[in-house]
Amino acid sequence: MIEIIEQDLILLNKFLIENDNNNEVLNAINKTLFSSGGKKLRGSLVLLFSRIGHDDYHISDKILKAAAAVEYIHHATLLHDDVIDDSLIRRGKKNSKMIWGNRLSILAGDWLLSQALKCNTNQPMIIKEITDVIQIMIKGEIAQLKKCFLNIISSDNYFDIIYAKTASLFGASCKIGSFFAKNTSEEVQNISFDIGKNIGINFQIMDDILDYQEDQSDFGKIQGHDFINGKVTLPLIIAYEKGTENEREFWLKIINESIHGVLSKEYLSQAIVYLNKNFAFEEAKKIANNYLKKTEDSLRKISFDGINYNKINNFINKLKNRNQ
Repeated sequence: MIEIIEQDLILLNKFLIENDNNNEVLNAINKTLFSSGGKKLRGSLVLLFSRIGHDDYHISDKILKAAAAVEYIHHATLLHDDVIDDSLIRRGKKNSKMIWGNRLSILAGDWLLSQALKCNTNQPMIIKEITDVIQIMIKGEIAQLKKCFLNIISSDNYFDIIYAKTASLFGASCKIGSFFAKNTSEEVQNISFDIGKNIGINFQIMDDILDYQEDQSDFGKIQGHDFINGKVTLPLIIAYEKGTENEREFWLKIINESIHGVLSKEYLSQAIVYLNKNFAFEEAKKIANNYLKKTEDSLRKISFDGINYNKINNFINKLKNRNQ
C-alpha cells in the first residue's frame, strides 16, 4: 500500500506468521489470521512514524515488534468482536466464531493480547501505551453494549465509541512509531497520536457509510451487515436527527427490535430511502473529510525530511480517494 515501507511490511508479515507459540492450535490460528493479506494499516502507521527525522533509516527489531504489537491487538479485538456481536461472517467470509467456535476465539484473542505485551517487555513506554489503549477499547465495547440496550441515538455517544473502539488504536500506532523518531519529544508524540486518532475516526465513518452500499466487492462486505445487526452509526444518526416524526419512530423501532435479534433485511431498503432523503451519506462524508483535514494540519507541525513527509501525506491522500 505504501511503497517506502513495502519491504518493512514484508518483514512484519513474516514475523507475525512465523512467530512460534509452542502450541499447534495457536500456531494454526496465527497463520490463518495473518496470511489473509490484510492491509495492516495500524502496523504501517508504526513503521511510517518511526521514520520521522531519519535520513538513513533501517528497521530495527524493536520497531518490528512494536508494529507487531498493534496488529496483535487489532486482531484480538476482531476475534472478541465476532463472539460479542454473535455474527457469522466478517468481510464476506466465515468469521473466527464460525471456524473455531466461541471458546477458542476468545482464548486466541487473549493470547494475541499477551503476545503484544510479551514482545515489548523491554520497552516500558510501549507497554504503557499498549495497556492504556487496550483499556480504552474495552471500555468502548462496554459503552456500545450499554447504549444498545438504552436505545440511545446520539452523535456524542457515537464519536465517544468510535474513538474508544477504533481511533484510539490508530492514535497509539502513530504515537508508538514516533517513539523511534530521530528527535522525538512529547510534543511530537502527542501530535502523532492526534494524527492517528483523526485518521481512525475518518476510517470508521467511511466504513459505516460503505455498510449501506450495494457493490462492496472491493471491501469484502455484505450490504447492510452492520445495519441488520443493529449498530447505530453516523449516517443513521444524521437521518434520525433530520427526519420527520414518522421517520424517527422507524429508527427507534428497528433499534429496539435489534436488541432481540438480527433485523429483517426488509428494513434495509426503507432505511436507505430515509438516508438518501436526508442526505445522510453526503453529510457523513463531509464530517469524515474534516477529520482528514485535521491530520494534514497536524502533519505540518512535525519536522520531517521531504521523502517521509510526502509518503505520509500520500497515505492520507489514499484515504481521501477512499472517501470519493
